[in-house]
Amino acid sequence: MPLAMLVVLVGLTLSGTLGTMVISQIRSAGYDARRVLALHASQSGLEAGLAQIRASTKVDAKTGETVGDREKLQCDPITGKVGNGNPGEWTVSVVYYDSDPQGHWQDPAWLTAHAIACTSVGGAKDVPFYAVFTSVGTASYGGDTAKRTLTGTYVFHLVNTNILGGLVHVFRGSTTLNDLCIDAGSGDPAPGTPAKLQMCSSGNVAQTWAYTSTLQFVLVSSQTKSLPYGMCLDAGANHTPNAQVLLQPCQTGKPAIYRQQWSFNDSANLVGTNNNGTDVDGYCFQVQNPNVPGSNLTILKSCGGGYNNTNTFSSDANVGAGQADSDVGRSIGQLINYNQFGRCLDDTGQNPLATHMIAWPCKQNPNPTKVSWNQRYTLPALPEVADPATTATELNYASGIIYTTYTATGIQYCLQSPLSTAVYQYVTTKLCDGSASQKWTVYGRTKLYVTSYRILDVNGKCLQPRDPNASPSDIYQAVNKISKIYVADCDGSTLQKWNADKNVIEALALKDIGESPTNAR
Repeated sequence: MPLAMLVVLVGLTLSGTLGTMVISQIRSAGYDARRVLALHASQSGLEAGLAQIRASTKVDAKTGETVGDREKLQCDPITGKVGNGNPGEWTVSVVYYDSDPQGHWQDPAWLTAHAIACTSVGGAKDVPFYAVFTSVGTASYGGDTAKRTLTGTYVFHLVNTNILGGLVHVFRGSTTLNDLCIDAGSGDPAPGTPAKLQMCSSGNVAQTWAYTSTLQFVLVSSQTKSLPYGMCLDAGANHTPNAQVLLQPCQTGKPAIYRQQWSFNDSANLVGTNNNGTDVDGYCFQVQNPNVPGSNLTILKSCGGGYNNTNTFSSDANVGAGQADSDVGRSIGQLINYNQFGRCLDDTGQNPLATHMIAWPCKQNPNPTKVSWNQRYTLPALPEVADPATTATELNYASGIIYTTYTATGIQYCLQSPLSTAVYQYVTTKLCDGSASQKWTVYGRTKLYVTSYRILDVNGKCLQPRDPNASPSDIYQAVNKISKIYVADCDGSTLQKWNADKNVIEALALKDIGESPTNAR
């Protein structure tokens, strides 16, 4: 009997202990679930804020083009529910600024001075250059509520484009060399400020450049109400050896703009434009003191040669695609990857029989017909060219070969799928032979974001560069993050979109995304 009572007592004790543990685990799991749902709700709020900005448009009476309308911009907070099985709710508010607020969050006076007034009746008082969203997401689960707060900054541009800006690195073949980037000295440099080379610092406003379709390097943070086109890299009206590169107001007219146009050539030099804008002039950027922080950026009359840390450069993908992102670039067959928006499909080393292709910085020239053959491709014509009725429908695709013409011989080489998504299986170009591996289906804009602007092989796998952050990475240049080209299972990601219409793709729209440390249970 005593033994039986002992067994019962132990059983009751264990039962109570296990019950407490189970309840604790349930509560912990419930709390984690609430936080995930609240995060999704907060993300939905950011998307809703972006949608409000994109809906703030009007039709220009003179040109018939759709343009932004500051009077329609969101001013008051908006709220909504996630839906689709998620009980989360969100509230998103926005503040507009005439300059980049990054680095000024602890300076209330600066924030007040640069904030743009906004009312529900008249919208933003002035044209904004930055919009900072704060999205609070809440979700209830098991009777308790979790809250997550996300912030993100939207960059307005004079034209709607997928350029947030990034670093322009000096090319380096080894991590033992200093990682130097073109630096403007500050986010708001005075005209005539010398451009220097400083240790690269991602997100530094003095190093955040946009490479525009006009072939200019614009300091993103310098675009303000008083200087809407910003400050550009400029080496004088007539390029001369050892002239210093300066920051000057961006020019818009000809011939003044030619002094600020710089083209990536086949050797990764940044080459100037001649005085009539018909070709490059042979003057390239050079680092005056290689591998030395604080060195001046000058120009020299000596382009070409091998890659080095003196006169070759490598931009971050989000710096932009230059002239390739224009009707001119698309007309010569350059294919820009939307995720790596400064990179174009490229036959490695100008070898049509290379063992793999790469996403290489888009090559440029004021005369687009002089862009090298290994970034120029002929695609099957989309039906929207001949039949507007198919535009933005699932019928907006064409199938056939994708080829480039090797100028040394005039022979055509076709894009060929490995018909495998395995690591180390690459897309290449081979002599066109009509085989199934050389057949592709190219989509334009369809009704669905997920199916738009994809290029599929015969097995329905999507063309894409290898994600530099994937494991194993298997990329062409680890230091400069140059990706090899694969086919992969289609997932709707921006890695799988080529020459996407910048007016309808909504990815990569925010910078400086972060979560508030004050998220509460």
